[in-house]
Amino acid sequence: MLIRGIQEERLILNDIKRVSSMLASSKLAKLPSGHPLHTFMQENRAIEALLEQFKFILKQIKQNQDEALKLELRAKYNLLLDIKKHYLRQEELLFPLLQERGMHKPLSLWRTNIDNIRGRLLRIEELFSANLIFPQSIENKIKPILQTIPWIIKKEETEIFPAALEKFSEDDWFRIASLSDGFGYCIIVPDRDWQKSSISPKYKEIEHSQMISFSTGRMPQGLFERIMEYIPLQISFIDAEDKLVYFSPTKVPIFRRTLANLGRDVYHCHPPKSINHVNRILKDFKTNKRDEEEFWINHQGRFIYFQYHAVRDEKGAYLGTLERIQDATRLREIQGEKRLLSNFKK
Repeated sequence: MLIRGIQEERLILNDIKRVSSMLASSKLAKLPSGHPLHTFMQENRAIEALLEQFKFILKQIKQNQDEALKLELRAKYNLLLDIKKHYLRQEELLFPLLQERGMHKPLSLWRTNIDNIRGRLLRIEELFSANLIFPQSIENKIKPILQTIPWIIKKEETEIFPAALEKFSEDDWFRIASLSDGFGYCIIVPDRDWQKSSISPKYKEIEHSQMISFSTGRMPQGLFERIMEYIPLQISFIDAEDKLVYFSPTKVPIFRRTLANLGRDVYHCHPPKSINHVNRILKDFKTNKRDEEEFWINHQGRFIYFQYHAVRDEKGAYLGTLERIQDATRLREIQGEKRLLSNFKK
């Protein structure tokens, strides 16, 4: 009797989930063109079509290893790389808000699969770069991607997007829309009419003529921000409550930061695998066990140097953490001296 009751309860819960999923799909289908979620779903349809084209070309190459087919395969692969923008916009603009509002497990699983896809795309790129475009080698690398991406799309459209639609306010969507262009889009060109007509005055560009004063001088805010763009460091400041409150407007960022990150828990601004390191550094800074830390890594062929400094007031009270990131690749190559001006042709 108890088992039967449990089975009936499970059936009822499954029915509720199906109905909820249908309602969510209905709401998503009614979103106006240009809405961030509508754009994500447009990208999904383009991704699905591209995957089918990829499968078709792979099948043809098995029968005929023509150079034209290989070039076409490479062109489709280049389009597939656009999928990184699709995932990055979700990670930076949707996930932090969803995490703040209690959604964790589906996002963690999603991230694991995305990291796997990124790794596989990199390995396929290595095959293309080495001109090792053999049907079996490419198929072995691309097959897991062709299987995983449809699963991710289903996860997005049945769990992540409906949750975002339910949990986000109108202002949230205005802000997401205003920041999306900075990441780029996947395959498609989105309709921007909704964005242009919907941007809330709350997020309009601030005036840059206001003067700001320092102990060593003063200048217009806009000029200060322009100067910061030219400093070859990526600077961020995390306050005493572990919130990201500032990042420099670096001309060529090493790691992307967006306005959507401001005010958020710093742990939501770093990949899951680095959270333990971040937590240890901040804990040691707060307890005066150390005042600075440094790391260096090889990232996409570049040598990246990280520095972290505890910022304290005159009495030694912890105010926050300053993070400095620098691409030191060229600095490591410098030898000898340079005392003369470079010769530039007019």
